[in-house]
Amino acid sequence: MNNTLKKVVAVITTVTCAMVMIVLPVSSATLTNSQIDSILNLLTSFGADAGTIANVQSALTGGPVIPSTPSITGCTITSFDRNLKVGMTGDDVKCLQVILNANSETVIAASGVGSAGNETTYFGSLTEGGVIKFQEKYAAEILTPLGLTAGTGYVGSSTRVKLNSMLTAGVVIPVVPVTPVDPTDPEEEPAVGNGLTVSLASSNPAAGL
Repeated sequence: MNNTLKKVVAVITTVTCAMVMIVLPVSSATLTNSQIDSILNLLTSFGADAGTIANVQSALTGGPVIPSTPSITGCTITSFDRNLKVGMTGDDVKCLQVILNANSETVIAASGVGSAGNETTYFGSLTEGGVIKFQEKYAAEILTPLGLTAGTGYVGSSTRVKLNSMLTAGVVIPVVPVTPVDPTDPEEEPAVGNGLTVSLASSNPAAGL
């Protein structure tokens, strides 16, 4: 199931459970079996897993709901429970690389070992560099509370808190391919917008502004 489909299922599941808890308190009227079946069939058609369907059915019928942790493809851990640094190995290192590679600002390698889909369980210099970029991207949450202004590459408690929040959410920003620019080649210098003008359509009432 692709990421878009997963998001759709997650949204449907979240909305369904929220409606059950808010709109249908125990003392109020419940849904009919036909309505419940329709909701479950909809989830099934979208590829929801058995656990999700069972939880939704339980919620709709007034039963207990077992909290589940969304997963990130490539991660086999449920949380980052130890500090990480260069030289260490483990499934948590691989999950760290997966999360780093999911954002173009923190990707650790464009191709080859360590790149998206080729993550490893070894924490090397590439991973360290990705962690530094990650820490600086989320500096307000990771570095500032510690009085730091630059990333260290060491995955300590504050970095783990941010990583765990992303792991728990199960949502990772997809990688946006970036074309390298050679600063020594005038033909590849990025455009700075010379001569660019922006205006509203003449039919827009605010065009005069």
